[in-house]
Amino acid sequence: MEYKDRTVTLLGQKISISFMKNVLAEDGSWLYGSCNDYQGSITILISTHNSEGKALDKNTIDLTLRHELFHAIFDRLQMREYSDNEILVEWLASATQELHKQGLTI
Repeated sequence: MEYKDRTVTLLGQKISISFMKNVLAEDGSWLYGSCNDYQGSITILISTHNSEGKALDKNTIDLTLRHELFHAIFDRLQMREYSDNEILVEWLASATQELHKQGLTI
């Protein structure tokens, strides 16, 4: 599956979404995704961090995108305590993905 970079508008701010083979944290560790509210960007990993560079499955990539979008939403609403709550963000991403798989589109 091919993922294409795009720009969306979220609560009045342009957010660029990039799909990359390598997503690294500031300390050099790899991430499934990252959200930078100050730069207006979301980056999503599309291959594993190992030397084989094996593609991640569509479910993992979609879940990661939802997860990072919830960070962006909370950041835009200046609800930092919710954005920093990884458990909440992951549950919201999982719940909306489950609903989407059942055909609910919003």
